[in-house]
Order: sequence, then structure tokens, then C-alpha cells
Amino acid sequence: MREIFAKLAEAEVHLEPFPHVIIEDVLDAQTCAALLREMPPMEVLTRGEAPRSNHRFSLSAATALEDPRVSAVWKELMREGISQEFLQAVIQKFSSHIRREHPHFETSFGPLENLEVIHRRHKDRPIHAVGLDVQIAVNTPALSPGTTVRGGHIDKPDKIFTGLLYLRHQEDESTGADLEFHEILPGEVVFGRSYSLPGSRVRTVRTVPYRNNTLVLFLNTPRSVHGVTARSIAAWPRYHINIVGEMREPVFTVKLDSTVEPPPSSASAPPPRLKMEPLFARCVGVGPLEPHPFPMVVLEKALPESLYRELELALPKCLKESAMMRIFEPGLNANHYPMGKTATLQHSLPDNTKAARTARDLLADPELPQVWRDFIEANLSQEALSACLQRFGAAILQEYPDFERRFGPLSSLRARRRGIDPAGPGDVELDVLVGAQTAVAGEACAQRGAHLKKNNKVIECYLYFRPDEDDGQDGAHEFFAIKEPGSLTFGAGWQVDRDKVKVARSVPSRGNTMVAWVNTARSIQQVAPRNPTPFALPFVELLVQLPEPLFEVDRLPALVDGGVPEEAMGTQQPPDKDTQFKSGWHSPERDGGGLFQWMGPGTPSVIEVPWPHSPGPGLLQLDIRHALTPEAASSLDVQVNGERVPMKLRPQENGLRAEGKIISSVLQNQKLENRAVIELRLPELGRPSDVNPSSADSRLVGLAIGKVSLTPDASAIKQGKDMAMREFLFEIPLLGLGENAFEGEGLSWFRWASASQDWWIDVHRHADGGARLLCRLTAFGSDKDTLPLQVVANGHTLALSYKGEGGVTTLEGHIPTQLLAKRPGSLQLKFHTRGKSPRSAAAGACSRGFWQSLKRGFRR
Repeated sequence: MREIFAKLAEAEVHLEPFPHVIIEDVLDAQTCAALLREMPPMEVLTRGEAPRSNHRFSLSAATALEDPRVSAVWKELMREGISQEFLQAVIQKFSSHIRREHPHFETSFGPLENLEVIHRRHKDRPIHAVGLDVQIAVNTPALSPGTTVRGGHIDKPDKIFTGLLYLRHQEDESTGADLEFHEILPGEVVFGRSYSLPGSRVRTVRTVPYRNNTLVLFLNTPRSVHGVTARSIAAWPRYHINIVGEMREPVFTVKLDSTVEPPPSSASAPPPRLKMEPLFARCVGVGPLEPHPFPMVVLEKALPESLYRELELALPKCLKESAMMRIFEPGLNANHYPMGKTATLQHSLPDNTKAARTARDLLADPELPQVWRDFIEANLSQEALSACLQRFGAAILQEYPDFERRFGPLSSLRARRRGIDPAGPGDVELDVLVGAQTAVAGEACAQRGAHLKKNNKVIECYLYFRPDEDDGQDGAHEFFAIKEPGSLTFGAGWQVDRDKVKVARSVPSRGNTMVAWVNTARSIQQVAPRNPTPFALPFVELLVQLPEPLFEVDRLPALVDGGVPEEAMGTQQPPDKDTQFKSGWHSPERDGGGLFQWMGPGTPSVIEVPWPHSPGPGLLQLDIRHALTPEAASSLDVQVNGERVPMKLRPQENGLRAEGKIISSVLQNQKLENRAVIELRLPELGRPSDVNPSSADSRLVGLAIGKVSLTPDASAIKQGKDMAMREFLFEIPLLGLGENAFEGEGLSWFRWASASQDWWIDVHRHADGGARLLCRLTAFGSDKDTLPLQVVANGHTLALSYKGEGGVTTLEGHIPTQLLAKRPGSLQLKFHTRGKSPRSAAAGACSRGFWQSLKRGFRR
């Protein structure tokens, strides 16, 4: 580390967002290469623990210096890293900054120049001693994309400085795992467990790439918030040296609430408590509700003027460019839009089309302005629900006398964020949609006719952001009374015959005007037709919805485009309406080929598909309608009931079809009764706005999936007589087997491998480190001097030992961890025959015993 001392003395200290230095090429190239070459084995770094995907392990200097498996070059570096000389070099570099950041440091711990080194693990450290440690740190290979070891946090307050020296393998082509420095946003700072802060409380100021031979050294202060970005799938471990300087007592204090923790990536935490006032709180105590035509409240100047203007100026860009609005949430009914208008991904949208982004989509967008993030989170909170029920609770109970019997007491209802948090009995889902109705270029038109909101919504609220320049008097929010009670039948989109209702209340859609109402079977409303205008009509929609319907009404059969009843569409509709897109999906959209959904913003994207069939193989088909990048489809990873399924791609009229065969044992391994769980993953997601600068779509997306079907595989059922053999050979694709069919009888089924082609099979593997391959082959005999076969595992030729006995050849070989990490969830074995066979059409044969041994023998 001698060269580090010299370069550290010359390095510049960057002050924002907290004191730190960054030194590239800090070690000489030979030393750096030697450290990587002599990196201790994984079992040393993990101390025998089974490695998990992207899991952090650290080996301290005290342990490494006593371990004979750690090389001399590593031990020399670690001894220098815990030396008095190294401590003095760091203190000299940061002395003025330590005194400024921690003005009471020398009073508590003594003069900086008198600090002494002691090993961090020493039990009785003097108050003036700095516990130093140099750790060999590793993050294990990432078997799935989008994971990070730790988000934004500060180190424990007893640490005075931290250093990271990156050692990246030259063949590591993964992305992510970069170091981020954050700035804490204004407001009260309360750290959660592990001294963490949620992403909404910080902004990223600097990113230090995970680059080989780069040293980052920084002071630990109350504002030294840092984290690691998510990794893509990575076959190589993430190595670095972790340098720690620690005092016996805390150097500083922060406000800590151990009950507060940032929501995990699964977003299963309850809504946060925030200081911004929920919108519903603005209408508490402003007088009685208007009872006619149904309970409602209208509030002009709903928000403080300064907040309204701040929100208006910060409206997401895509909502200001109305003609370019590309983010949709169509209704579930196919003909949601009047006169056959459908949601589309074309650059130009139909006049007066409603488009909105849900809270889930908005909060996942890192470019969302902070004021909007605060506003959305405040209106998803328990405080928002409490204010809503305080204002509308009496009216809800009057409209629905059995409400508390069905859903629980109003005072005990819990807020959950729709599409983010799981909801159960006693939960109420909240959502904040930010959207717009597009400009009108042609004749005056309505976005949608007089209609009800869906019958599981209990409260609906709109806040309008009509531009000041738009002085039109059209587009008012109209509320209707029913002319003849009991005579209504609702059609597509919950719309009603306009002749059977009359306008009872009209609320101008002026900026900063709020209107909210109790949703009932008579709560019919619409936004009136809008005249030609170059302006969009932005709005915020707040909704409060329940897990089951509040009321029922008479409805006509839902129509699809062109006015055709759904039941008359036959095979043009999805084969099974019980298919459910669960987590990891954006809202449904439509183009000329029908409905589809984009993967994202989270991973994996989960689909549940009915599988009520008796044991047998299945055929999975996915229609890929759109792809963010050309290579996205070919990198799709598909798992069914936790098992990876190889997929083949072929073009079709509206995109691509991905097709894969599933063995019956996988389909029988159901976590849900009569349903298969499909998980889709991509190495990484991206933003359309990054791919196409003219796009206003900043969502994280990957592939757009349309129809999904899982049906019995008739072709597999017709083949073979032996069920076990048929399942293993014919339900999993065996590429390159050519024309050779299976042969044999009883328990002796086998199949010849083509002499001119390679062939392979995907099999399940354990995810904990390396594996041992053990398998049997026939038709080679026991008297061969050389093995006429190459076995390639995940692209790497294996070194095999073999022995022959009784006409059967047994192969055995070791498969390293790095090879296993290249293909998450499976091992690709590729068998290639070398030389000629006495049989003109074949070079070798694999017996049923081979496949069974392969299944049994693939273990640690």
C-alpha cells in the first residue's frame, strides 16, 4: 500500500455532498493483478456458508492473517492497511474536515495527531485508539437482475472514516453495483433501522463506477448517505477491499426511529407518514356535504396557492405534452372509450382521450419531481384515509347501512397503496392518478359518456389543473339525476343512456378546483364535451376502493371495438379469462392487436394461469407484442412453478411468439391449487425516453406481453411408451437431435446423437455454489482409450474423468460456481461427439439411465 500513501497525500478532497477522495489506478498494475489472481477461494471468504445470490461476505484482517489459505501478497497489504502509518496518512488528509464536521472530536478522543492504531476487534480499546480493519469483501454472483445489497444509509456513528478499493475481474461484463453519494433533502431527518433513509428523502449527487483499482475514501458524518446501485445478472463476484476506522464511542448522534424503515423493493410496507397535508384534509370542516344528486363536496382553491403553483410547474413532462401522451390505464372493458376509440401507443392520440399514470408507476420513476412525490405519498397515507372517512363517513353509512358489518368499523380500516401493498380484510386501497385529457383538434367531443365509477370504489375525487391560458367554459364536471329510478341498464364502461338522466349539478373544471363524492348506484357523472382547443386538461384523481363491490346494477354484455359482444368473438379473445397478471406489470394498454401489458417497473413479472388438467406435459405460449430493444426478447428468462423453461421464438403477425414445453412434474408442483405461476425476467429494464429521445415515456419497461396460454402438449403425449422417458426427453427441447427417434423397449429407451450436430438439454440445478456432474452413456463400450465426447457446461468445456464397465461409460466432472451463475435457475449441458461412429447416422447414444443419472447426480 506504499503507493496509496503517496497518492492519498496528493488527492483532492471533494466536499459535496460530504468530504471524500476518489483515486483511480491507486495500486500499481502488477499488485492489483496479483490480488485478483490470488483472491482467496469463495469457501474462505464465506467461511463455509452456502453462498446466496448477491450476498455480502467479509473476511477481516484478524482472520485473514491467521489463515494459511490467504496468500502472502494479501497479508502484506492487510498489515500495511492496519498500520499506524496508514492511519496517520488518512488523518493528515482529513484533519481540517474532521475538526469542521465533528467540532467536539478532540475533546472526546484527544488530539488528532495523538490517535493510535489498534485492531478493531480488540476488546479493551483506549478512548484515543482507532480500531482499524482491512476486509476482503465479496458480493456473490447475482443470479437475478435488479438486486442490491444495501440502499441509502450512513455508517454507524462510531466510524470516523470508510474506504472502498474496487477489484473488478476483467471478464466481469455486468452492469450496476456502482457507489452512489446522496444529498439529504430539506426537512426533519429520521433514520430507520440500519441507519437507512428512503429514496424519497435524498437525491443522488455523485456516482462512482465499480471500476477496477479505484479507491474511494470518505468521512462518516450525519449526512454521509451512500448506497449501491442494483446489479444486473452477474457471473462474477463483486470484489472490493473494505477499510474501516472506528472509535470506541459514537463520533456523532442522529435521530433514529427503529420502527421506521424504507419500503423494500417488493413495496409491501404500509403507507408512510408524511408532513404534507392530504387533499381530503382540506375539505374537512368546510360545511355540510351537498346531498343532491348524491353526497358530494366541491372546493375551490383546494390547495394553498403556493403549493398549487409548485405542483403545476412541476407537472410531469409527459402530461404537459398532451399530443405525445403515451402512458395509459384503459378500463378493463374492451370498449372503454366511446365511438370505438381505444388507447394506443401511437404518437398522436384521439381527441379528448383520458390518460393517467398510477401512483405505482409514478413512484417508481426516479425523475418524478420531489413535490409530486411528496404529494402522492401524503395522499396514500393513513392520514389521508382518516381525513376522507372523517368527511364522508356518515354519508357512507347512510348510503350503505351494512358497510361496517361487511368491511369493519370505519375507525379500524387500514390504508394500503393500490398495486403496491397487499390488501386483505379490513384494508382500503388508495391510489393517486396523475393524468390529462388530450387536446381537441376536430369537433367537440366527450371523453366518455355519462357513467358510474366501478362498483368497488367508495370515494372518488378530482383536482383539476386547467391551464390559466385555457379560458374555455366547456369541459365542466357534470353530475346527473336519474329521471325514472329503476329503469337504468349500464353498458360498456359503466355508461348509461343519456336520455334517461338529466344534469343536476355542474362544476367548472377550473384550476385548483376539487370535487369529491360518494360512489353509489346513482352516482352518474361525466366531463362534458370539450370544444376544439390546443390545451390538455390535466387532473389528479384520488380513489378509495374496497376489496369487493359495494353495489350491483343491471349491465348489458360488454362490447369490444365495433360493437360486437364479447361472447361472440370466439377465438379472437384470450383463451382463458382467468389468466391474471399479478406483480411486476404496468397497467393494461391497447393497440391494433389488442390488449397487452409492459413488464416493469419491478421484477419478476408474475402471471397466474389456470392448469386444472390431469398429470401431463404442457405447452406455454407468450405473445410478445413490443420490445424496448431488439435483444430483449432473446434474453427473456421464463420460470414456471419455480423451474426454468427454455423458450423458442418465432415471428407472427403482431410481434413474436415465445413457446416452451413444460414437463408434467413441474406442472404438478403447484403452489396454488389448479394454477401455474409464471415468472418472467430480463437482465435489465430500460426507459423508452432513453432509447428514443423524442419519447416522453420514462417508465422502466422491457417486453410488452399480450395473450398468454398454457395448454396440454398434445404432441408430447403422442410420443413414446415410457412416461418417465417421455417426460425427460420430449417435453424439454433437445436441440440438434436431427431425425433420430428414440429406440428400445421397456426400461432401455435411448436416443442416438447426430454426428454432425451439437445437442443439449436444460436441467434444474441447486443455486448454492458449484456442482458435480455424474452421468452414464451407452454405445461407447468399456474398451475405449479416449473418450469420443465433449461436454460443455454453460459454454465451458468440462474436464471429465470416465471409466467403462459392461458396455456403459460413466462420466464425472466438477462444474465451478462462475459457470453456474451465467444461467440463473438452470445448467445448460451441451454434448458434442468427436470422430465417426460405426453407424452412419449416429456417433453415440444416451440411455434412459443416462438421463436418470443426470437428474440424480447433479448435486453438490
